[in-house]
Amino acid sequence: GYEVFGYPTTTMLYVGLQTQSGPCRDALVRQAISRSFDRNTVTVSLLAGHGEATCLPFSPRSELYSAAHEHSGAYDPAAAHELLTQAGYAAGEDGLLYKGRTALSLTFVVNTDNSFKLTIAEYLAGQLADQGISVELKKLAWDDYLAALEQGSFDLYLGEVTLTADFDLTALLGQDGTLNYGGYASTEAAARAEQLRAAQGSGRSQAAAALLDQFQADAPLAPLCFKSHAVLTQWGAVSGLEPTRQNPFYHLESLRFDAVT
Repeated sequence: GYEVFGYPTTTMLYVGLQTQSGPCRDALVRQAISRSFDRNTVTVSLLAGHGEATCLPFSPRSELYSAAHEHSGAYDPAAAHELLTQAGYAAGEDGLLYKGRTALSLTFVVNTDNSFKLTIAEYLAGQLADQGISVELKKLAWDDYLAALEQGSFDLYLGEVTLTADFDLTALLGQDGTLNYGGYASTEAAARAEQLRAAQGSGRSQAAAALLDQFQADAPLAPLCFKSHAVLTQWGAVSGLEPTRQNPFYHLESLRFDAVT
């Protein structure tokens, strides 16, 4: 009985990765984890279409987005398996992956205050299990979840951040970034991020591509999608509505109210 007028946002849903300890210290493992996630199912089924799937930290609506990088980092279980093989893991008799006698086991933390995120985390943990990875999903209340992030007590966590309009990733990827819970540190990535901030005009796309090269090689986090929001109206009551994140009544002059029978 209602009509949906959706609009994109800069709110990114992602999986953060521990880069300082545990199995995720290995960039190959982090790359494999990212390529194990079916982002289309996350957005279409689990978020009811309220998002745009991407493996990149730039929205598909942004000029910084790169279809070529999207293709090279997209969901591919076979590619993920090959990356884990390169990292030295092999399947044991129980179907789990081992390096020597040590199983590939990960702790995945998620906040239980949001039922959608909990469902998404359960789905992603299942996809990692399909690769032969043992996953302990820790479902934590907000304060405990935040404490786990601040203490680095995780291998993976499900996170969400609203980026600025220029998609500045400093808080997530900077060595002293306030949201860099995984401890990622790369002088090359920092330099490329700075080049992007300083770039203008057509140079921004080139600088963004260079940063994405480094991002995909290091895989410090695994973006899932950029969420979208919506304005709901009675079916057939309104036409010409063009909402944006800043203004649900953008282009108000084009808005028309139609008679509903």
